[in-house]
Amino acid sequence: MKATPIYWPREAAPAEDIYVAVDRSGEVLSLAIWCKKGQELPELLSGYANPIGYVRFGEIEATAKAI
Repeated sequence: MKATPIYWPREAAPAEDIYVAVDRSGEVLSLAIWCKKGQELPELLSGYANPIGYVRFGEIEATAKAI
């Protein structure tokens, strides 16, 4: 599935929720974190290629791109 990142590393999480990593191509990665409201979203360091941002778990469908 593809999605558009909405949240960025070092940005404050807008709500307590699960945030899923998205790469440069829009691919949703199998990497997710739980953040509290106001907590800084962490830098994305992983074995995945080009992670750049996050979407909230419940927002994946709303931000999905046509393939």
